Amino acid sequence: AAAAAASDIEQAPGVIEGSLVNSDDGSPVANARIFISGVSTDIRSDADGRFSAEVPAGTRSVSVLHSGFNTLTRDNIEVPEGGAATLELRLTPAGSELPEYVVVVPHISGSLASVLEERRDEVAVANILGSEAISRAGDSDAAGALRRVTGLTLVGGRFIFVRGMGERYSSTLLNGANVPSPDPTRRVVPLDLFPAGIIDSIAVQKSFTPDMPAEFGGGTVQLRTKAVPEAPFFNIEAKLGYRDNTTGKSGLDYRGGGSDWTGYDDGTRDYPELFAAAIADGTRLKEFSRFTGEGYTREELEAIGESLSVNYQVYDKEPPPNVGFDVASGTRFEAGESVTLGIMGALGYDDKWATTVQRRTDWVVGGDELVSQNDYTYDTTLRNIDLSGYLTLGAELGDHHRLTYNWMLLRSTIDRTQRQQGINQDAAGGEVQFTELEWIERQMQANQLLGEHTIPALWDMQWRWDFTKATANADAPDTRTYRYDPDTLTPELDDLIYSIRNDSNQRRWSELEDNSDTWNLNLLQPIPTGERVDLSLRAGLSSVEKDRISSIRRFQFGNRGPISADPDLRRNLNPNDVIFDETIDPRGWQINELTIPTDAYTADQTLDAWYLALDFTFNEWLRLGGGLRQEQSDQSVVTFDIFNPRGDPIVSELSTDDTFYSFSATLMFGDHQLRAGYGETTNRPDFKELSPALYKDPLLDRLVKGNPDLIQAYLKNYDIRWDWYFDQGEFVSLGAFYKDFTDPIETVIIPSANSITSFDNAKTAENLGVEFELYTDLDFVGRWWGERDWWAKWYINTNYAWIDSTIELSERNSSIQTSSSRPLQGQSPYVWNFQIGYDDLDRGINAALLFNVFGERIVDVGTNGAPDVYQQPREVLDFVYAHKFRDHWKFKFRARNLLDAEVLVLQGDRVKTQFSLGREYTAALEWSY
Repeated sequence: AAAAAASDIEQAPGVIEGSLVNSDDGSPVANARIFISGVSTDIRSDADGRFSAEVPAGTRSVSVLHSGFNTLTRDNIEVPEGGAATLELRLTPAGSELPEYVVVVPHISGSLASVLEERRDEVAVANILGSEAISRAGDSDAAGALRRVTGLTLVGGRFIFVRGMGERYSSTLLNGANVPSPDPTRRVVPLDLFPAGIIDSIAVQKSFTPDMPAEFGGGTVQLRTKAVPEAPFFNIEAKLGYRDNTTGKSGLDYRGGGSDWTGYDDGTRDYPELFAAAIADGTRLKEFSRFTGEGYTREELEAIGESLSVNYQVYDKEPPPNVGFDVASGTRFEAGESVTLGIMGALGYDDKWATTVQRRTDWVVGGDELVSQNDYTYDTTLRNIDLSGYLTLGAELGDHHRLTYNWMLLRSTIDRTQRQQGINQDAAGGEVQFTELEWIERQMQANQLLGEHTIPALWDMQWRWDFTKATANADAPDTRTYRYDPDTLTPELDDLIYSIRNDSNQRRWSELEDNSDTWNLNLLQPIPTGERVDLSLRAGLSSVEKDRISSIRRFQFGNRGPISADPDLRRNLNPNDVIFDETIDPRGWQINELTIPTDAYTADQTLDAWYLALDFTFNEWLRLGGGLRQEQSDQSVVTFDIFNPRGDPIVSELSTDDTFYSFSATLMFGDHQLRAGYGETTNRPDFKELSPALYKDPLLDRLVKGNPDLIQAYLKNYDIRWDWYFDQGEFVSLGAFYKDFTDPIETVIIPSANSITSFDNAKTAENLGVEFELYTDLDFVGRWWGERDWWAKWYINTNYAWIDSTIELSERNSSIQTSSSRPLQGQSPYVWNFQIGYDDLDRGINAALLFNVFGERIVDVGTNGAPDVYQQPREVLDFVYAHKFRDHWKFKFRARNLLDAEVLVLQGDRVKTQFSLGREYTAALEWSY
């Protein structure tokens, strides 16, 4: 195979052609799947049982799969350069004894067959999603793909809830390594960062095994990136999209930088040179005080303020169509007698726009009913620029050693222009208007080195190791907010006037860097025991070191005198005509700093672990597994005042040393498997959840205070699942789970004037549910109605999860919460996915209709007698279509959110939030070789 791979580059391609017949009666076998080594495309036999494929010249293997016949493999087929190899293959009906050939299922990475093979071999309860299934569904990133997995829901387009449990109860691994987070207040990883183009498969492990991190609640999401290809390839794709409530319609925008289309700010939003010098080295921007001798004179503050760009104006924008492209290429070649090298690279870019109009109302208890406190309409235009780069290098040293290096850069930039207008409780009558201009660059960069080694002399001992160095960043430069109040001076005009409140305007710069160094060493040692018994030992060591630094600087132009207080000036609805060089004056607007002592923090965690496990299989019908994992964790968060480096920082620490046990058992009888598992796991507080420092969460837009008395939660996890693999690639599954929590960490509300959000350990919680899956083609319909080959091109993939949970709050934190006992936040009582698809590989057509719906879930807790806030069920219908033509071309079309069901959030019977996302259509043209 290595020699053939080397010749692929230098030689002209050849052709493998052939015919398939039934060995019993000689009739042609149609719609069989043909897999050829070195060829990534799927091939099917036609109605006459014939097939043909262009392949690189050299030695090839051919495998044939069909639901009605035994799998057949032919090896060592010589394909001449520029010539053809012709085969006549006789297939034996399923259940018959094979006369001469070996039955194998070829492993094609990311394919439905290889994913199903891995699922059957897993000792744990797991769902696995391959690149072929992701492509069929037309999903563009890992977050969108995972919402189609049994029991998973997507929240906010970024975070995955596994079995109804919040993002804190799921962990993410990238090729086995810890992943840092660009979220300023959470460790959770936003999965929309990972484009589908670099993903080979995603495994969601739902029952705990000792080789997984013990911080495990709903499950562990394992992202596996694409590897070095078996043969040279090149793909390029161009995309054009339309959103029906955005493209060419009325939206909002502001003047940005010249390189905004790249997702990189060109310096337009950076601190000006004078401004940067004034705040360097932790210097607070404030007016000079003769008592302390610190600060700047009014004249100096005027110059510093004037150095900032005048860029507040929002104008109407008709967003252009969405655009994007993807390009990928790879090859492999021999570098010596027993050394094979390979390389693959990919680059992706997307520029998308979305406009929404939302109605949001805040409700409080007034007498015997809910009354409106704030009532706004939000006009928001989002521009999302995604850029990804991926490179993998591989080396195979003989048959027993493999080295891989991965580098990836994942970026997602959001440019948000938002205007909210409506009734505000603190307005002096009439409507108030808020405007926010925000640019956020999120980025993750990772370098990975992985090794796999087999030692045949020691009963095929296997060593796997990896080292990953990753960094996540979030940079939000020059976020601008400002406010207009009712013009009470001329109420008859019902007009707005620029606010001179202390919180009327702000310019904010924030930065975050999260670093993670991870290494893992894993051993698999088979132990010779006899023909009927397989026994193996698994052991491993791992270490994770994480550190984070986050800081925010806030500034405001405050009203200092008659110039800024002039009503005629403030009635300008363009703020560029309110705050500018002539009005930035000691008697007008003066710049000052609003940064608070808790706007900066550092955090770190060291997590060292080892595990030991045994895997025992008896006579291929019983498999037992079990073991233990020991983890020692030390984490701390230091919140400090950047203006007082000698002051006492607020330090919170948590150290734990725990042992976690797990056990699994699998009964295998024919095509049936019954799998059960038990595991003990934990959930540790996030960094900021431990700090008593009061801060404003930029995502929740509310005050949050951590709790240094938090302790980690413990979980006991029980799983059982029955699988029936009733035909090649088809299966049905039914499972159940139960989770018992001790000291679960939950969001609570502290009684105060501002209803501060905090965290506490609740008394107890439990989570239980039932999961169902089915994947089948529809050839059985053809058995009844005829046209079996036509019906075999159709398939159904569906899953359903029913989930129930209850959490009991402690008495000290249930006084202000309306419900002391309620479901877990974010938990839906049901999640249903349904997909019906059509694959006609003779004509190169793939199409699918996909449906998703989830039950109502708590998005916020109710306080002071107001009910909990529930997001209502929302039905989503997508359609994808792909058509190959002229050998190297493929046309793709995707329609998303066809029903355009409203996003509806209710508090009791009152509407809290309501809006539509709009339908989205994308066409793409791909050329590949």
